[in-house]
Order: sequence, then C-alpha cells, then structure tokens
Amino acid sequence: AFRWGELIEMVPRTLGRELRKLGYFLPRAIGLLILSFIPVVNLIAAPLWLLFGVWMMAIQYIDYPADNNKMSWQDMLAWLREKRWQSLGFGGITYAALLVPGLNILMMPAAVAGATVFWVRERQEQTLTSTS
Repeated sequence: AFRWGELIEMVPRTLGRELRKLGYFLPRAIGLLILSFIPVVNLIAAPLWLLFGVWMMAIQYIDYPADNNKMSWQDMLAWLREKRWQSLGFGGITYAALLVPGLNILMMPAAVAGATVFWVRERQEQTLTSTS
C-alpha cells in the first residue's frame, strides 16, 4: 500500500544518493579529461573513457535496486567490485544499447528492469552459496 510518509522520507535519501553519484563521477571524469589533453598519454584516454562509461552505467542502474533495498553507497560499490565482470557486462550492454538512436528511449526503463533482475539473481546466488 502506498504511503505519503514513505515517499516524503525517500526524497532526501534519493537526492543524497544522486549527489553521491555525482561526487563519484566528477573527479574521475575531470581526471580523464585532463589525461585527454596530455600528448601520448591521451592515447589511453579513449579506452579509459569507454571503460569508465561502462562502469558508470552499472553504478547508475544497479543503484536503483540497491537504494530500494537500503544498501549503503559504499556497500553497493563493494558489491559491484565483487561482481566486477558481471557488472561490466551489464554496464557494457546498457552503454552500447544507449548509443543506438531510438533504442535508447526504450533502453532506459529496460535497463532499470534489467538491473533489478541482475540484483535479484546475484543476491539470490550469493545467499545460496553463503548458506551451503
């Protein structure tokens, strides 16, 4: 059942979470931007930008189910790092699909749903392996 009080409590938490994402993104993006202007070093900037974009897609979309389950920002990052290859796979598919005009409109809600499925399956698998 929907409760207004719950929604009102969620707003500051969600805004804080988005500011955390921005605080995570900006220093890294600025560092990559600076690398892009340094001759010779800038050769590795493009692949690093791509990898960073893929990682940020994983963070962006996994954050929704993590926040809904009240997992802290640091715990979510640790969980994503623990599942680095799965996270990068999810982020990479999302990143690639968001580059396709037209498909990108449909991809955003699909990525939220996909992140939720990823979250549930990986958490369930983690629970099963830790109990056996």
